Amino acid sequence: MKFLVLLGLVVMLQADVDTLNPVEDVYVVSYGGGEGGNPFLKFDISSIPSNAQIDSVILECYVWQVGYLWDADVIYWNVNSQTWTENDSAHIIWQIPTSDSTHQASGFGVDLGWARSVDLTDIFNRDYEVSHTFCTIKMKDPDDMTSVVPWGFMPHDSNDSLYVGLWDEWVFFYPHEHGSQIPRLIVYYAPIGIEEEITTPLQDWNSATVIYGSLQLPEGKKCKVYDISGRAINANKIKPGIYFIKIEGKISRKVVKI
Repeated sequence: MKFLVLLGLVVMLQADVDTLNPVEDVYVVSYGGGEGGNPFLKFDISSIPSNAQIDSVILECYVWQVGYLWDADVIYWNVNSQTWTENDSAHIIWQIPTSDSTHQASGFGVDLGWARSVDLTDIFNRDYEVSHTFCTIKMKDPDDMTSVVPWGFMPHDSNDSLYVGLWDEWVFFYPHEHGSQIPRLIVYYAPIGIEEEITTPLQDWNSATVIYGSLQLPEGKKCKVYDISGRAINANKIKPGIYFIKIEGKISRKVVKI
């Protein structure tokens, strides 16, 4: 268990953010009780430094139409092969194995405008941790039971639409060909490998905390913990990542291992 506090080097070690747009995206229509839309979005992730600490990964899509039955839930997967292209048949793309399913129970595409996913770090890390150049995310409405994609069908490579869902329970959003308001994968991360001993007293907002394991705050001190977007969080329910900590009084001599 490690509790690591950085004092006085916030600018150097503050989390970096990269925004990635798809290099290819299509939606595949599946059948069997309706016609379901299943987007596949491929991102070039090679700009993220190797061996970085990935804090969170968020997919944002610009929704321009919402079906009246849409209940704002989505399942995401990692697509386990990155060799597919927009010119492949829908059946070939559909048959690629998937893993690391992540369920968003609510909140995606409630209104027109930018829709935001839950944290997709596990999906991203499936490719990032083995140094793949690309990462593909598949999306599906959990209420969509369609699963058959016949031979001979092509994926829909539209200039203005990707969609997830079926019947009137769907949302349409813009693909990368649209030119503006296109999907974006936002990757929050921090570099690894800095090691330094610090003795400067801790002030209110000059500490960036990097943890691996459970966070243990000093006893007898009033403490608040914030994530990298500035939201106050429950210190007992956080995963490894980068946080800002506000602690009453002064704490000195901490070791940085990031």
